[in-house]
Amino acid sequence: MPLTTTFEANRLLLEGSLALSEIEGVGVRVDREYVKKTIEDVGHTIRALHADMQRDPVFARMRRRFGDKTKLSSADQVAKLVFEDLGYTPVVMTEGGESEDPNERRGRASASAKALEHVDIPFVKNYLLAQKYTKLVTTYLGNIMQEMVQHADGDWYVHPSYNLNTVVTFRSSCNNPNYQNIYKRDPAFAAIMRKAYRSRREFQLGECDYSSAEVKVAANYTLDPTAMREAMDPKADPHREAACKLLHLRPEQVNKYIRNTVKAAWVFAQFYGDYYLSCARNIWFQLQSPNAVVEGATDAAGKPLHVLEHLKAKGIKELGDCDPEQRPRPGTFEAHAQQVEEWYWGVKYPIHTQWKRDWYNEYLRRGGFMMKTGFAVNGVYKRNEVINSPIQGSSFHCLLKAMIRIVKLFKKYKFKSRVIGEVHDSLNLDIHPSERDDVINLCRDSMTTWLVKQWPWLVVPPQVEPECCPVDGSWYDLAALKEQDGIWVPADADKWAAKYGDWSLQS
Repeated sequence: MPLTTTFEANRLLLEGSLALSEIEGVGVRVDREYVKKTIEDVGHTIRALHADMQRDPVFARMRRRFGDKTKLSSADQVAKLVFEDLGYTPVVMTEGGESEDPNERRGRASASAKALEHVDIPFVKNYLLAQKYTKLVTTYLGNIMQEMVQHADGDWYVHPSYNLNTVVTFRSSCNNPNYQNIYKRDPAFAAIMRKAYRSRREFQLGECDYSSAEVKVAANYTLDPTAMREAMDPKADPHREAACKLLHLRPEQVNKYIRNTVKAAWVFAQFYGDYYLSCARNIWFQLQSPNAVVEGATDAAGKPLHVLEHLKAKGIKELGDCDPEQRPRPGTFEAHAQQVEEWYWGVKYPIHTQWKRDWYNEYLRRGGFMMKTGFAVNGVYKRNEVINSPIQGSSFHCLLKAMIRIVKLFKKYKFKSRVIGEVHDSLNLDIHPSERDDVINLCRDSMTTWLVKQWPWLVVPPQVEPECCPVDGSWYDLAALKEQDGIWVPADADKWAAKYGDWSLQS
């Protein structure tokens, strides 16, 4: 018999839909002239990159193969050129079919950006950059341009549509435009994209973001003592620890680039069900970057020591074949990653490992699973979906429940400030400077203390990290805040003052 979603969970969706409809009506201010000019500038950049590709000797080989059908933006043509004509080894394969030929079952070389990013030749680099700029214009800025409307105040706004019925995890989705899909980790593209969104005039854009939301929710599901300790200890840094294990480094030798690389390509990937082969491959190619250096160390020439040279001194000289049908060769990075993975789940997080087994076996027995927030998921799903869905869904439900209260209280107290959007684990706000401390305190209390009282299963309590931009600033200008003597001030006061002047002016 199928599991049934509880009354309280259904009510959460209904009240959440009402709150999101109010947020949609408020809208987000957009710098229309900036968007128009950026689309024009990016168009010039794309044409310049295509011109560079046509001057490249590799283009002549592409023309010989594809003739009049040659298309610089064709992913399939570029993949065939690189992996068949130029002889580069593909590291990402498409899903194969049901042929008796094992090579066909394995699939063909993928034409994705992920498959091509390790090919270090100018033609491919220019192709990938042109594709990113094209997506920036068509999928991101173009969508904003298409959806913006002018309000009575003369400014332009978009009103994204939020949905609570399109994702199996009961997490929200967004469209027209997709306000939740914005560059964050690529600094250059994040700068371009986030400058398009601005605060209302004489307001400040603000954000209240759950800190490591899914990591904390996962700890509440698994009750793994190591995960719980790390989630509640502000000094714990599991990402740096993983970087030390994977790259034979000491904590002080891990720079920001290496930490972020391992955070995304190992820690998060492992928790979401990925395994050592693909993790090792992704990390290895990101370590080709000149930013991947050992903090505080130099080579024989006195230059910063690259982490790949450091690994060579430790006996790891190559990635390895990364063939799932063969055992990793000793002395390769993939072999080392396999050992780290065994330590990760066998020694560091054994309770989490057992929870995954038990959770999936229970799903097989019942044909579904219940989230701690009361949502029932029935049906046929992959193992990773069964394990990840309750964590992803419950993380968003924490924000949704708090957001409903926040929207109601903003109206009750007649705040000028408004909630203008949400991105799964963060709430976006237009804050009037006169209300700034009250608004941030209200949001923090609703997202933490109040929420825990409503849901006692949150043994590992959530934490909120507020950010704010200067008056009339853009989303790109967001800066972290900290509480000091009962008021909220920039976490880095000197940096703020250098860019925007004294904090006291933000009123």
